[in-house]
Amino acid sequence: MHEIKNTTVGGFGDATEAVKVVQALQECSQFPGGVWKMDIMSPGAGHINIGVYLRSADGRQKPVPKAGLTTSLRSKLDCPGKEIAWFGYESGEAVPGKFSTSVYLYCRSGKRAKRVGDRIKDVMGSEEVSVDEPFEDNSEAVIRRQKSSKFSDVDWFLKVGEAAAEG
Repeated sequence: MHEIKNTTVGGFGDATEAVKVVQALQECSQFPGGVWKMDIMSPGAGHINIGVYLRSADGRQKPVPKAGLTTSLRSKLDCPGKEIAWFGYESGEAVPGKFSTSVYLYCRSGKRAKRVGDRIKDVMGSEEVSVDEPFEDNSEAVIRRQKSSKFSDVDWFLKVGEAAAEG
């Protein structure tokens, strides 16, 4: 577990390591009260996404004991459903043959997504994260890891989640 916690995933050849990292994220997560669901999909030829969804265990009903960060994150994002966030690796034209380390935070509105993204960038700095500009009707804050990041992947994922929850 310790060696996986310090792993940084680069290209497609690291797909097995990517699975191990997202599994380690589930195990060491500081987001109790949430349900983690592994997600591996191929949206098209030459593309693969490997990650985990953080979902609310109880939807928008009663709070879960000791679920402070999960509850805070869900509240700050004002999530429209059970999905709170997706943490993982995605491929695409922007990173041919490689993975982009990304977090998708599900917000109620595009305005909230922009505020959340700006807050994360302020807290973590532009050397750690870039934030995709949300479309007008897009309610996802998409946070991407910068090449200059000094954190392991697991730590980076957790720091993005914490920055979003504490803002």
